[in-house]
Amino acid sequence: LFDKISTFQGWSFRDLILLLGFGQIYVYTSVLIYDSNISDLPKKIISGAFDRMLTKPINIKFLSSFETVAIAQFIPMITTVIPLIIYGLAGRHNLTLFSFLLASIFIILGNIAFYLLTLALIGLTFFVENALSIKDFITQRTSDLSRIPTDYFPRVIRYIITYAIPLAFVTFYPALVVRGQVNPILPLLSLISLNVIFYFLGHFIWAKGLK
Repeated sequence: LFDKISTFQGWSFRDLILLLGFGQIYVYTSVLIYDSNISDLPKKIISGAFDRMLTKPINIKFLSSFETVAIAQFIPMITTVIPLIIYGLAGRHNLTLFSFLLASIFIILGNIAFYLLTLALIGLTFFVENALSIKDFITQRTSDLSRIPTDYFPRVIRYIITYAIPLAFVTFYPALVVRGQVNPILPLLSLISLNVIFYFLGHFIWAKGLK
């Protein structure tokens, strides 16, 4: 596509590479740290391993999330994410340290929001047999949409992938911050609010499920 055009609806090739890089941060971070543990929850409940976990003197949600770490994911994260980010940031004369740090805050808080949403969705396992497929669809399969600027989508879809599934906060808004095209105050407040909502949603679901 970019052999024929220089920009696509205002987004350059480097912009879209940066968007892809930000999206891959979420994909690899989730697989590296918590997704495989959380995805094993239904199997642990059926096998009785979850009952043994409940006897340990540690928060059960923490243990269910971070029992093991997929160390091998460090390699593709380094060889894939870092080159994409470096290429996407290269040659940006308007990039400042403040905008880079602000974009990093969006990425960190966005990834936390995704974790809290994942934890809440997998908590449905206590009530619904196919909760794992629901979780995978919402938090993993929709990640392909992160490669496309959010403003390409119709308004309803845009709201869904921003406020119901926080894709825009891990890719689109960090990219806008780097490009200097957004006032970050309102999106940042919205992201913090989402973290609070997802935290209490997960706490409620897990409390009912464990009971």
